[in-house]
This record gives sequence, C-alpha cells and structure tokens, in this order.
Amino acid sequence: MKRLLTAIVNLLAGWAGLFVYKYAKSDSTATVVLLFDNCTKTIVIRRRKWPFKGYWALPGGFLNIGTETLRQAAKRELREETTIDLPETEFVPVDERSEPNRDPRGHVIDHGFMVIISDARKDAVLAQLKANDDAEAAKVESVAELLQSDMAFDHKQLLSRVLNLAQSK
Repeated sequence: MKRLLTAIVNLLAGWAGLFVYKYAKSDSTATVVLLFDNCTKTIVIRRRKWPFKGYWALPGGFLNIGTETLRQAAKRELREETTIDLPETEFVPVDERSEPNRDPRGHVIDHGFMVIISDARKDAVLAQLKANDDAEAAKVESVAELLQSDMAFDHKQLLSRVLNLAQSK
C-alpha cells in the first residue's frame, strides 16, 4: 500500500512539475545583532507570537524561498520588526546554528548577522526604532544584561558569538 501511495504522489507531483523528497527539508532564518556604544548595547524585540511569546529576541525571521538571499532576509526582517532600514552591505555574516531542536516549529537553520553602528550614526538609526510586525515591543538593551537573562531560541549564543567577534576586531 505504501508503495502504491508513493507512486501516486510522485506521479501527481510530476504532472504538477514538482519533486517530492524522501526526507524532510529544513527551513532557514536570518537573525540580526545591531551593536551600539562600543558593542555594549543592542536592539531586542519582545515576541508577539508562539514560539517564545513574550520573550526578548533578536530581530529575525524566515527566508522567503526563491525570492531573496539570507542577507536580504536579514535586512527585511530587521525592517519589518523594528522599522530600522539599513543598507544590505552592512550585514556581516557571523554564524549558523543548526541544532535540530533549536526551534519548536521544526528543523530551522538560523544564520546570524551583525551590524555595528558608529556613534555618528547612532541617533539616526535609533530614531527609526519602532516595534512592528511580529514584535510586541522593541528596545535598546545592555548586552551584558541580555547575556544574563533568558532569550528566545538560541539568541544568547548568537549574541555571545557576535560580541566575541566584534571585540576581536
């Protein structure tokens, strides 16, 4: 019976111009750390929805498959959740976190990005800050305090990696 169902699904998918994978595929997300004040502060959002509703998180979200790169997703998600719009070229890739259980929605591979904001641009960037979309609130927070608190997903791990990288430059 299983073989018959598999054959039917593959036949229908082929007629539709689709391919059915034997194994499940993962999703991709992009998460952004904006650093201010000599890497001592960053922007966080309070999540409006499950999972981790009510938790502080770094801005980020899912890649729009087939329409954007991960860097473009990072820029878009930052803009959607905080209304901060920065040039795509400023988003520096930092890491990827792919622990199978890091996201309760499924196997989601996250790609971390950082942007360091100079003191000269700080006021202009922060003037754009407003919670939007999936963010219930948005604020500037001390990196040291965030590293001592609970955060959504594995965002504390990303924040720690970004801080180590920024301080080594």
